[in-house]
Amino acid sequence: MATRGERLVALARTKIGLPYVWGATGPNGFDCSGLIKWAAEELGIKGLPRTSQEMRKAGTPVPLSS
Repeated sequence: MATRGERLVALARTKIGLPYVWGATGPNGFDCSGLIKWAAEELGIKGLPRTSQEMRKAGTPVPLSS
């Protein structure tokens, strides 16, 4: 069975080819963080911040060696 991270990536990949639209959260156009927020919400992950800067603050640091 795929991990939640693998499922998130698979969902994001379904949007390859859609236009980049600054500030957009889909479903027909995205910016970088909007794509991640959309995919997370599709998996039932609620409350993810909108911007990458806010996502960074909300997340748990992972060492580069991981």
